[in-house]
Amino acid sequence: MVKRTIKKLLKQQQSKKRKIFWFLFSLIVLSFLSVFVFKFFVSVKKSLWDGKSRFTLVISTDPVIITSFNPEDKSLSNLLLPEKTFIETTHGYGPCRAEAIYRLGELNHQGADLLSGSLESYFGLPIDAYVFNHKVDSSYSYQSASDFKKFLDKKLSLASKKETNLTAWDLIHLWWINRQIRIDKVEIIDLAQTRAIEQTSMPDGSLAVKIDSQRLELVIGQYFADGQIKKEDLTIAVLNGTKHSGLANKLANLIKNIGGRVIRVGEVDLTESPGDFDDVKCVIKTAKKYKNYYTIQKLINIFDCQWEGDETINERSSVVIIVGDKYWRMLTLP
Repeated sequence: MVKRTIKKLLKQQQSKKRKIFWFLFSLIVLSFLSVFVFKFFVSVKKSLWDGKSRFTLVISTDPVIITSFNPEDKSLSNLLLPEKTFIETTHGYGPCRAEAIYRLGELNHQGADLLSGSLESYFGLPIDAYVFNHKVDSSYSYQSASDFKKFLDKKLSLASKKETNLTAWDLIHLWWINRQIRIDKVEIIDLAQTRAIEQTSMPDGSLAVKIDSQRLELVIGQYFADGQIKKEDLTIAVLNGTKHSGLANKLANLIKNIGGRVIRVGEVDLTESPGDFDDVKCVIKTAKKYKNYYTIQKLINIFDCQWEGDETINERSSVVIIVGDKYWRMLTLP
């Protein structure tokens, strides 16, 4: 009788211990799941790509590659920069090899900003994101579309080590889209095989690659235009609101490259509005009905513009963009 009672008590204790174990185990699993779900939603909320508009990123490897996803026709355009291509960098760093820009910027903890800003300014392309790998993998071939898709699979994988401003959701989203794009929808533009490239000698006698900007514009406009901007077809005037020449042309070229219809490039009369644009990158003036157009929102995001509704603009265009002094400082000052 006593033995039965002891056995019964032991079973009850074991059962109680099992219940406590499974309760604690379930609590730990739920905690991990809660953290995962929370991080997932944060990643989605902070994602850079909405999945609807053209999205362009730079992959800082050797060679440097500018990759652009176009969800409208489910295509992928890839621009390969030849090794030793020298381009003018922003923030006053001067000319630098494209593959070395990120490391140059890291000296002042602005590698991503220098890389993205320099390529955006030089190529006239909005750069939405970057991927930088410290270890260069030279085992990949970029000769075929299938090889390139495999290369992107690895670069966008969550498992690969990299520095990027893409969220986990962006990486998963882009990785999945890349796998869905058909081979015949992948364009590989090797600048070394175009007429936009020419070799030049450096002061030390070594050879470098230089890009012809006018021929480059033809390549960029052909493969990287934004279909939604072309559909809206808003007429655009770009005006320089600073004392520094060439800024309006720089912005106008970028806008044309992504499909914008620029009908005038000019200057603001600074005698009538001195100092109005000293502390802004750019100002967009347009009728209020255009404020939520895709083109306007895209330009605001690319140039960090302020929108100002103004239906009394003395211009024949639907949109007026005025370049401010802050944009010039971004291009030229450290």
